[in-house]
Formats: sequence, C-alpha cells, structure tokens
Amino acid sequence: RVMRPDRHRRERAGGRHNACALSQQGAVTCWPVPASEEAQAHVFSRVSVAAVHTCGLAENGVAICWSSLPEPYAHDDVRLVPAPGSFTKIVTSDDGTCGLRDDGMPVCWGFSLPEPPAVELTDIWLSRNVGCGIDLNQRPLCWGPSAARVPNTSTSRLNIGVATCLLDSASQIACWDTNSYGDVAPRPGG
Repeated sequence: RVMRPDRHRRERAGGRHNACALSQQGAVTCWPVPASEEAQAHVFSRVSVAAVHTCGLAENGVAICWSSLPEPYAHDDVRLVPAPGSFTKIVTSDDGTCGLRDDGMPVCWGFSLPEPPAVELTDIWLSRNVGCGIDLNQRPLCWGPSAARVPNTSTSRLNIGVATCLLDSASQIACWDTNSYGDVAPRPGG
C-alpha cells in the first residue's frame, strides 16, 4: 500500500515490513499489520517504525512499543519494553529504540545498542548500530562504531542510515560511516 499525502494525517512512518500513520487527532493506523490493542487505545504525538517493532509517544510523553510482525511471529522482545519516563522524541532502528527525555537526555533500549552519552541533546537519530544527536552547541554527537568519524562542525540538520550525513553551517554536506560497504569516501581532512 502506498502512503499518499493526506491532509488528515499529521505523521507517517515506514519500516521494512510495516507502515503507520497518525491522524490529526493522534490515532495510529498501521498496515499490513495493525497496531496493538494497547496502541490503539492511546492518542499519539509521534510514531517511529522499524523492521519488526513500532514505538509511539503518547500525548503524555510515555513511550509505547509493539510488534510489527503478524502472529505467530510476534513475541516478547526487549525492543518492546520502553524505558520509563516521559520523552519529547522517539526513534527506532532494527536493533532498538532511543528517545529524548523531557530534560534532553538520550536513553536507548533494545539489542546491542551502544550506550548514548550523558549529554543534553536537542535532537536524536538512530540507525542499526549508531545513534547521533545534536548537542546544545549545535555540534553533532554520535555513539557507536562510526562515532570517531564525526566532523567537528556545527549543524542543525543530520540524517542517518547506512551512512550518517549532516549539513554544516557553511551548507556543505559531510558524510561518514564505518565504511563496511565501501560506500562513503573519507570526509575532507580525514
């Protein structure tokens, strides 16, 4: 099913096997595997879909996660047990989920996710085994295997996937990763 622009939807997200959308009122609809009954009972402000799980932020900031796999494949999974507390943003990857608490501190849960730094962030992104955020000085901060390759520059925009890319203050794009696929040339100067 193709997700089309829709004035009645305020957010859409897609993973490898599933997609979800939030209505203007915050109701979640997922396909082809519907949202859990617990999820359908909440009003959400955000939703993020990964390969086998989906997490949303209820309007009170509490994270709620559910399986994106159909029965009988849905099962108890550490990715489905969110960290306690209230969050302002939530992001998912195949391995787990990270969120920004109300105080800007990142927290992650799931399989083998690197521990995020104890630094206040203004935004957060997550890929298979790396997380990144933007600190209060608009500097990118990453954790995981490619963290050492982060450019020392200011940014307000960052994108993460197989490679991580940012738009620096001079409107130049810089990308880096573990280069396990040989897909990203080294950034200038390193």
